[in-house]
Amino acid sequence: MKFEEIQLPADYIASMYKDTLVVIDNPNINDQPQNAPIQEHQKAKTATTTLQSNKKQVVQADNLDNATVLPFLGENKKKITILVWDETVPFIREEWLQFLSNILLACKLNIGDVAIVNQYTTIQTFKTLQQTLQSNYCIMFLADIQTLDLPFVVPAYQVQKHSNCSFLPAKSLSTYLPDDAITKEEKRKLWLSLKNLFNLK
Repeated sequence: MKFEEIQLPADYIASMYKDTLVVIDNPNINDQPQNAPIQEHQKAKTATTTLQSNKKQVVQADNLDNATVLPFLGENKKKITILVWDETVPFIREEWLQFLSNILLACKLNIGDVAIVNQYTTIQTFKTLQQTLQSNYCIMFLADIQTLDLPFVVPAYQVQKHSNCSFLPAKSLSTYLPDDAITKEEKRKLWLSLKNLFNLK
């Protein structure tokens, strides 16, 4: 079975959010006024959240050097960091999460093994990411990896090792969702690079 054919049950997807770092007093976002405050479940006072004019939740960290405020989805059990750029939600939209879950299952992994960080909501350099996550692997679904302040630039799907971490730059997750010939080719390239990254047979 190909990883894009794997479907997760709704209750399993819901269970992955049980330890989310963001809680909202009123779960119905559309009933809240614009710019209504959102409570963030973190100790650091520098972390703030706002409700944008499009009524989507966005997490902001005022002090980007303080690694304790870094929000991420997952449990990071295997020190695998997945970076995304999503302007619509604090972590990752549902269809992107489903796609990532399929990929991870194909790699014999799950959401609990990784830390999904939305670079849009809390832009971090690799140095500050490492202070919290101690990544062995970093998969970057970003259009521009320069926000990480890395000392190298490599093309998509080429594995690069640096500071005891293996990096894999990929395309934005939106690239892999359409069902057409171009998308299938991008998925094939991604899968081959993941097999290389994790030494899969």
